[in-house]
Formats: sequence, C-alpha cells, structure tokens
Amino acid sequence: MKTAVVLMAYGSPERLADVPAYYADIRGGRPIAPEHLADLVERYRRLGIEDSSPLNAITEQTRAALEAELDLPVFTGMKHWTPRLRTLRIWRSPPERSR
Repeated sequence: MKTAVVLMAYGSPERLADVPAYYADIRGGRPIAPEHLADLVERYRRLGIEDSSPLNAITEQTRAALEAELDLPVFTGMKHWTPRLRTLRIWRSPPERSR
C-alpha cells in the first residue's frame, strides 16, 4: 500500500450561485429561512465570490504545495462541497506504496 495524504476541509461554494445548495448541505436538508440565505449570500459576495472561490483556490494551492513538499499524493476532501471527502477515489483504491 502506498502512503498518501488526505487534506480535509470544510468546503466552500465555488461561486455565488452555489451558495443555496451549499447552505442546504450544511443544514442537512432542514428548511432555510430566506433572510438567512440572503445574509449568507451577501457575506460570500463580500469575500469576492462571484465566479470562483478564493477559499477553494487557497485549498488547492495548499494541496499542491503539500504534494510537492512531501513527495506524496495529496487528495483534498471536503465535508460540505466537492470534492466530497466521502467520495474520494483513495477510499476505493488506495495507491500502491512505493517507499
């Protein structure tokens, strides 16, 4: 079996249009008050998320830097967005150990 690293993150919507689905995931299907959704959309708008998420970009930069530094495969898995932690391919077929 090969060693790999899983970088776990909470997750963040990729774009402003994704906020309702993201919030629904966090709420586990419980109803969302329209004013709470509007507030969350506005908070993400202030972060600069219109067409792409700086938070997800930072997560990807971290993953790439870890992979380069450790010389190991690094996979990102998020609790509330994609790529989802529970669906990572590493769980289905772990890489072979080469060290």
